[in-house]
Amino acid sequence: MSIPELASEDSEDESEGDSDSGSDFDPDADDDPKSGGDHSSGREKFVGGNSEERITHIAVERNRRKQMNEYLVVLRSLMPRSYVKRDDQASIVGGAINFLKELEHIIQSIKGQKKTIEQQSHENGFNNSSSSPFADFFMFPQYSTCAPQSNTCYPANPNQSRAMADVEVTLVDSHVNIKIMLKKQHEHVTKMVVGIQNLDLNILHLNVSTLDHLVLVSVSVKVEEGCELKTVDEIAAAMNQLSLKIQAEAVL
Repeated sequence: MSIPELASEDSEDESEGDSDSGSDFDPDADDDPKSGGDHSSGREKFVGGNSEERITHIAVERNRRKQMNEYLVVLRSLMPRSYVKRDDQASIVGGAINFLKELEHIIQSIKGQKKTIEQQSHENGFNNSSSSPFADFFMFPQYSTCAPQSNTCYPANPNQSRAMADVEVTLVDSHVNIKIMLKKQHEHVTKMVVGIQNLDLNILHLNVSTLDHLVLVSVSVKVEEGCELKTVDEIAAAMNQLSLKIQAEAVL
C-alpha cells in the first residue's frame, strides 16, 4: 500500500526549465562592447543563481513529503485495517490514537488479572481503591472509590455528591475522554452508551474491560452543540449520576 503523494511540483520544475531557456543570451553580443554584452552576462548569472535556489528548495520539499509518506506507511502497517477509514494523513493518525487507547485498555486488563491472581483473597473493588485491579488506570479522578476499610464512597472534591463509581474526565477543546469503573450489572454497557448519547455527547470510540465483579469503560466523545455540560466537573458529575441510575435500576 502506498500513501498518495501530497502534491506534484513537476509543473514548477518545467516552468523553471522554461525560465532558464528563455534567459539565454546571444554570445555574439560579447564581441561588441556597445551592445551591453557584459550587462547581459551579469543579469544571466543573477537569474541562474536564483533559479538554482528555487530548484534546491523544491528538491528539499519533495524529499520532506516523501519521508512523511514513508512514515505514514509504516504507521499504517502497525495497526489493523479497521482503524483506518481512508489512506490519508488525518485518518491514519486518528486511527493510531484510537489503537493506542485500545492497547492501553488491554494492558490494564492484563495487569488487573495479574494482580487478582497474586492476591490471596479477593476484596471488593469499592472497599479499597489501592486493591482495585484497575487502580493504576486512574491518575486524577473527579470521583474516587471508597476509602480503606470503609463502605462509603467519596468524591475527590468534598463539595461533590457521593461517588457511585470511579470517574475520570479530561477535556481538550470539544473532545472528552471519560474513564468509568463500576460494579458489573446486567446491560450496564448498553445503558451507559445510551445515557452518554442522551447528554448530547457523540461517542467516537469505546473500550470495555471486565474482571470479576468490575467493569472498566473508556470512551472518547465529542461535545455537540446544544450540550449543557461545559466543564470537566459537570461531565464527571453527569457520569456519576448515570452510574447511580444504572445501579439503582439493577436492584429493581
